[in-house]
Amino acid sequence: MVANLGKCWRGDPLSDTGKRQQILQILSLTLLPILGLWAFTVYSVSDSIKGKTDLEQTQNAVKFSVELGLFLDRIQRERDMSVLYLSILGPETKTFLMNEYLLTDEALLMLSEWPVNDDFDEAFRSKFEFQEHLNAHRNELDPNNFDIYVEMNFYNLLIERFVVWMYGAITESSMASIWKVLVAYQKIVTGMEHIGIERALGTVFYVDGGLSQQLYERYIARVNIFKANYRSAVLYSDIVDPIFQEGVTSDGTNLTVVIERFRFEIQHSILVEASISKGQWWFDNMTIYLDRLLIIQQDLAELINGELQSIIDVEEKNLTISVCFLALVIFMCPLVIYSVEALTTGIQLYAIAMVQKSKELVKEKQKADALLYRMVPGPIVTKLKRCKSVEAEYFKSVTIMFCDINDFTTLLQVTPPSEAINLINTMFNTIDSVITEYEVFKVENVYDSYMVAAGLLNRGTEHAAEMANLSLALLSIFHTRNYITSSGVCVRMRIGIHTGESV
Repeated sequence: MVANLGKCWRGDPLSDTGKRQQILQILSLTLLPILGLWAFTVYSVSDSIKGKTDLEQTQNAVKFSVELGLFLDRIQRERDMSVLYLSILGPETKTFLMNEYLLTDEALLMLSEWPVNDDFDEAFRSKFEFQEHLNAHRNELDPNNFDIYVEMNFYNLLIERFVVWMYGAITESSMASIWKVLVAYQKIVTGMEHIGIERALGTVFYVDGGLSQQLYERYIARVNIFKANYRSAVLYSDIVDPIFQEGVTSDGTNLTVVIERFRFEIQHSILVEASISKGQWWFDNMTIYLDRLLIIQQDLAELINGELQSIIDVEEKNLTISVCFLALVIFMCPLVIYSVEALTTGIQLYAIAMVQKSKELVKEKQKADALLYRMVPGPIVTKLKRCKSVEAEYFKSVTIMFCDINDFTTLLQVTPPSEAINLINTMFNTIDSVITEYEVFKVENVYDSYMVAAGLLNRGTEHAAEMANLSLALLSIFHTRNYITSSGVCVRMRIGIHTGESV
């Protein structure tokens, strides 16, 4: 079926239908690479657009994470100042907290978007609802009726939600080319939250003179998590540690050394003498520490945005080139089709004539080959076809077999000519089919005589036995089939074999 379909598609080149089919086929073959090129160009354009869109989304996500980082810094300060207020550190009124509230509200208003609109928590469904939730808590804050740990947990839950949002925004839009800087950025953001909680817990430690076992373990965990995140950030970006070290030593004192002394005291002391002033000192130093981390976060964000902008510029250039190439392909497509159709039509007449002549030549060659193979052995035909000279060969021993119809002359007198011819053809066709199974060569058949030779094609000593086996097979066949004429005469074959020299 497939062969017939292919033949139908090729058609007869000599007919008008065949000509049209061939032109259509050539045009199709020409159009395939053009269409492939067009499809590839369209894909390149769409891929460039998608890549540029992804980069812009990543850039926007990083910018938004910076806004979230500033807001987190403000709400962390508000949390820690609330802890100070409830610990009776500083003024006994909420006046000093109002400024923190205002700064937090300003940072909230500066958020360019709200990440989630359908959050299961009503407080996070919109910026307005979050503001209302935060204000309600502020209004309920009373130093005469409070639990400092409940206050910390309230802010921690809010902060953790924003950290998850910021982490998700960066992770979903991360790019392979800047993934190390993005990871460092994430580590700094996460570390800042743990430092903020450490600042609050350390303040409680010095103001109250100690921590409960649960809070102590929580403090230790926060310190270790921050250090692990900071070490990871340093490994992923080589600008983190220089910026941080410059910040913590800018005033001539190594702030890291001071903080580590406080940490050592907190980690190795279960109870200490309550000291508001020491708590204030701890709080101020940790605030500076957090400010340095915020600077690192902002510098990393600028680095990421700068690299993203460079990549976006390259993508825009590639997009422009792809669009121009697409326009060129669209313009060239009809021109190529017209040129191919004209060229195909011009050479088709010549091609059709050549096909016709080739068919005639093949037929004549087949006739000549068939005649040659009937007249001479195959090896000699091969030499003749290769234009090699054929010299007479001497064979020391070959076997010849002659077979004919017994008393053929008498048979012709009582048998109609047409029946006699059919009888000879039938018998000789039978012999032709049998000798193909033996290593023999048909020399000729004349009148009612049939001549076969063995030992010409393959020199050897088995030719006599091969010829004898052939003769026995023929006798068996003719004896079994019983060729009888219409006049009732039973045809018999005579077979003679001789082995000897031959040239």
